[in-house]
Amino acid sequence: MKWFKRILLIIAILLTGVLAVLGASYYLMKGIPEWYHPRHQTAQQRDIAARSAEQKLADVQNWAADAHAAEIRARSGRPTTTATSATVTFTEDELNAFFYKWAEFYHFQDRYGQYLSEPVLVLQDNRLILAAQAQKLDAVVSFHFEPSIDEQGRLHLKLVRVLAGRLPMPDALWSSQKSRLERSIKAHLPHWQLDANIDPAGIANDDAVMAGMGKLILHLLNNQPSQAVIFLPIIQNAGIRKVPVRLLDVSIAPHALTLTVDRLTSSERTEYLQQLRQADPLQATLAVITPIPKTRTHPD
Repeated sequence: MKWFKRILLIIAILLTGVLAVLGASYYLMKGIPEWYHPRHQTAQQRDIAARSAEQKLADVQNWAADAHAAEIRARSGRPTTTATSATVTFTEDELNAFFYKWAEFYHFQDRYGQYLSEPVLVLQDNRLILAAQAQKLDAVVSFHFEPSIDEQGRLHLKLVRVLAGRLPMPDALWSSQKSRLERSIKAHLPHWQLDANIDPAGIANDDAVMAGMGKLILHLLNNQPSQAVIFLPIIQNAGIRKVPVRLLDVSIAPHALTLTVDRLTSSERTEYLQQLRQADPLQATLAVITPIPKTRTHPD
């Protein structure tokens, strides 16, 4: 009977250890990260921060419009002194307030409310965190990214951590959502690519914007570098037009995000459009991206 008692004792010790681990894991998963503060602003503070973000965005939009006009003037031989790049810094509070304002205006919560609540963006040293309360897990889920621009001018948005509370989350818990998003983009991408266009004046149509952002997200989901091109809206002829610009630099300090953008020349836009229209290797396998050359001479 001694051996039987010893086996029971070993099983009891193992069960105690397992329960301790499960208890600690449960505590970590239900724990609220110290940086997660979705509602620390008053309504008035949020309104002021949102208006500040909108003004900064308007300044970048004005630069894009001026750069666009400068290119047109340069074609006719008229001199111009418009800056070829622009730098803007958004605070963490500004970005969150801006999102809350427009999410409320467009009723975004009706779309994600059954899955997530209290979304927030957090900026730490060289790290961007997207976090929210996940309804099914009843825990704060956070995705931690480290964005950078490499020497070839490609954008890296490396996903370095996924947490449930304070506990690292296995890929299996969120891989189905990732696969669903990836399948949706791949299904729509051929249509966007077929109709994508950037006219001689540098204005991109909606399909070009969707193709560009779709490819960027596909590479992000697969931890692959992408073209560092984003689209800025400008007001033209009483309407909103989108112009592609290069993202030159991304810098993240605690509670602040700084972006530097540069306009694309006519030849660079043509090359970028050709790449947009091509079938993305990620629709089948991963492949090396050929970036738009980073060093060149502006026409003005």
